[in-house]
Formats: sequence, C-alpha cells, structure tokens
Amino acid sequence: MWMLQRNNKGISQRVSLIALFTALSVSTNYLLFPLPNVALMDAIVFSSAAVIDLYVGLSVAILSWLVYGVFNPLGGSYMV
Repeated sequence: MWMLQRNNKGISQRVSLIALFTALSVSTNYLLFPLPNVALMDAIVFSSAAVIDLYVGLSVAILSWLVYGVFNPLGGSYMV
C-alpha cells in the first residue's frame, strides 16, 4: 500500500496517480472497444481504490465516466 504524505509533494503525487489511472482506464476501454463485453475499466478503477485509497478511486471513477461517457464511440451516455 502506498503511503502518500500530506504535504505539497503528496498532493502532486495524488493528482498524478489520478491522471495516470484515468488515462489507463479510458485508453483500455477505447482499445478493447471492438471486443464485446470486455472492459478493464472497472477493474482499473477498483484497483486504484484498493491499492491507493478511496478518494483516488472515486476521482478516477468520476473522471473516467466523464471522459468515456461524453466521447464514447457509440455516442454520449448522459445521466437521466
């Protein structure tokens, strides 16, 4: 388990990890789009929450949904 400090260095590490996991989850969704019912996005979001902490996992989930929900190859999926 990664221990992030609560100073400015810890904040920059946390932001970079959120960006890294978000990019990884969205890019795997786009790469695996031709394969039906294969998505690693959920596993990546879950692992980011389990390995780092819940705040990072929630941030990755929200940002991944915003990016993939708006720029989806099948069209946008907006909240009802």
